[in-house]
Amino acid sequence: MKFAVLIGILAAATLETKLVSGQIFGCYFSNWAGYRSGNGKFEPTDIDPNECTHLMYAFANINSGSLVFQSSDPWADLTDGGGHGYYKKFNALKEKNPDLKTLLAMGGQSDDPRGLWAAAADPAKRERIIQSGVSFVTFHGFDGVNLNWQFPSANGGSYDDRTNIGILVREMSEAFHNAGLLFTASIPPVIPPEYDTADDFVALLDADVCDFVSVNNFDYHGAWEQYTHHNAPLYAHPADIALDESLNLNTSMTTWIEEAGADSSKLLISVPTYGRGFSLASSADHGYYAPAYQAGMSGPYTQAPGLLGYLEICEYKKQYAASWVEDLEEHVSAPHVWFNDFQWYGYDDPDSAIRKTEYAMENGFGGVILYTLETDDTHNVCELGKNSIGQAIKATLFP
Repeated sequence: MKFAVLIGILAAATLETKLVSGQIFGCYFSNWAGYRSGNGKFEPTDIDPNECTHLMYAFANINSGSLVFQSSDPWADLTDGGGHGYYKKFNALKEKNPDLKTLLAMGGQSDDPRGLWAAAADPAKRERIIQSGVSFVTFHGFDGVNLNWQFPSANGGSYDDRTNIGILVREMSEAFHNAGLLFTASIPPVIPPEYDTADDFVALLDADVCDFVSVNNFDYHGAWEQYTHHNAPLYAHPADIALDESLNLNTSMTTWIEEAGADSSKLLISVPTYGRGFSLASSADHGYYAPAYQAGMSGPYTQAPGLLGYLEICEYKKQYAASWVEDLEEHVSAPHVWFNDFQWYGYDDPDSAIRKTEYAMENGFGGVILYTLETDDTHNVCELGKNSIGQAIKATLFP
């Protein structure tokens, strides 16, 4: 189904339309987006409360010294001292859509990640972390938590910590569920080494632990490599060999199911609203696997070399219209663009988001995660409708 048809469907709907149950459409909001300027500035009050079934607020963390949940940015999150109070504004969206669920996403960073993971070995310290989490989430009006640790063994911890982290995960899940809260998680796209001894992942995939688990199907490729490739391919590119053959959404999801035993109905795929790009070594070579030794140009809002939000891509499409050459490789199933002679970016758009959403539905997955709301086309610069990637996903899941 083409996106233009979906726009017609959406135009007939009102903001009060209830989302159909049975499919999850989760959307991340990043608290730092409120500090951006111009079209890039995005706050909780800019969120359409009827676009998503679940909203994730990114990120909070756990202080590894005091072992309590805490705001990562009190000035943005809280009202103390005249702060912006984003927690309150975020959860106030449920007043406009009572069916909406809000989750506090927990990033893995803390004052000392090693101290946090080591604390999991002590039952009393685990209990402190867990009770702090239930109290913090409840006090601020969230409906649950989203563990986005990505993951202890790669974030200051070690394989030796994994058994205890698995125990922490199971105990945390039980406490949150007993309090009537949701307990969810996000996991990397690639199964870690020695998975069979990775008790942290085994715990997350246990049928009784998480209400759903999203796979981060993005950042498969980027400027850390020295050749062009897409940020989030649906299938392998024909030229992929060795490790690159596994760096795509389809292989990720298949592997988590076949090798790790994940329940497909509880797994969610992810669709990024940003692209990653490169500065080409030669303007004459601009296909896949073209030599590229530097990151692509940054955008005015995200200001990160080698990364552009879809909003920024839409703005650059107009700014560089004379040199903009867009193409679609059928296996990758998402567009890439060559512009300004040396710039190469792969990204998702509404049509690729539809294809990925249909893939999720056809394969029995539990839904789709949008990462993130603020880098979608929030100002309709591409003239496909406001928040066109998110709205395309919603219209596909809930026709």
